[in-house]
Amino acid sequence: MIKLIVTDIDGTLLPEGTHSLDPEYFEVITRLREKGIQFAAASGRHWKSIDLLFGPVRDKIFYIADNGAYLGTSKRELFVEDAKVFIQGRASIGDDPVGKVICERVIPFQSLPKELWLKFPDKDVYMAREAEILSDLKESEGNDTVIIYLEKERAKKVLPANRNVSASNELVSVLTEKLGEKNVKVVEKKVEKIRKMN
Repeated sequence: MIKLIVTDIDGTLLPEGTHSLDPEYFEVITRLREKGIQFAAASGRHWKSIDLLFGPVRDKIFYIADNGAYLGTSKRELFVEDAKVFIQGRASIGDDPVGKVICERVIPFQSLPKELWLKFPDKDVYMAREAEILSDLKESEGNDTVIIYLEKERAKKVLPANRNVSASNELVSVLTEKLGEKNVKVVEKKVEKIRKMN
């Protein structure tokens, strides 16, 4: 299913020597949005130039402007120039010399899922503190997996997805205070594991 269409402007939507878009494009963009398909105009142009071209639908599209330095809408920038992102999708070269990149998801690196590891000396200590720890975890909803490690048994338990948390500094601080610094660790998931999330 197509979720996003990205197109160049000059020489593609805007024929050489013209200064305005065919109004039919605005109708097409509106119909795409009604079907849940996003539209992005990509160009080396400044974002304000794109904004002027797409006036009637400016609030319905995304801009990739300034040679990729600007990603946003007419109202706000979505990523700052120095933000690092992971783009999930696919590329094809085929017969077209330009090739195509189909972007399925753009994920800011700070939003990549993490694993929150909590280490206990053994199962008995964990069982004695389980209710307290689960209560602390319940206060923080998110996409980060919680893994309990039992040192003596050399066993790990991955908590179910409904127990996922946001491994924020605040939560880590609370858990570190209760369990000790050596017993709380946040591990960033490898980028390759992101496909398995979907």
